[in-house]
Amino acid sequence: MRQTEEARKSRLRAAAWRRRNRLKPADIEAKSREIARRVLLLRLWTQARVVLSYCAFNSEVRTEQLIEAALAEGKRVALPRVNRQERSLDLYYVRGLGEEWVAPGTWRIPEPLPDRCEPACVEDLDLVLVPGVAFDTVGGRIGYGGGYYDRLLHALRQDQQQKAVGLAFEDQIVEDVPLSFFDFRVPIIVTNRRVISALS
Repeated sequence: MRQTEEARKSRLRAAAWRRRNRLKPADIEAKSREIARRVLLLRLWTQARVVLSYCAFNSEVRTEQLIEAALAEGKRVALPRVNRQERSLDLYYVRGLGEEWVAPGTWRIPEPLPDRCEPACVEDLDLVLVPGVAFDTVGGRIGYGGGYYDRLLHALRQDQQQKAVGLAFEDQIVEDVPLSFFDFRVPIIVTNRRVISALS
């Protein structure tokens, strides 16, 4: 049964990845701007003082606009850095997206520079922006298969877990994501067409 579930998840991941990768750069930018517009209207965004974002790579939803908006509003912005040895994400505060703060790291993902950036604590996060390959409308999420974000999200307090927001193009929404015990359900998903309250 477990093998069947993993095989189905792999098929969904591959199909959603193909759909996302077919998007033209101009479409990615336009749809990302619409997603950012919707995120900026969320009460969670307004109330947040510390935001964990990610730096987009390849065809992911772009986050530069949200990071810049957060910094302009006086929020603190943390970004993740892959710790392959611990199979976890280390968090660091950045003051911008210039090369003095961020550089390509693991898998060429833009990551904060640990010798330039202050470490951030999971306990301080008010809002967590979550990437993914596919989502369903009840919070199921498929990532890249390493479990890095699931570990991070499970490490949040219960009140913080309600402040996790998945970012996705509408093309990434699927009918049903098979979940294991360890997988984390994202309570809110923002696409270029709607805000999905997944757990309500």
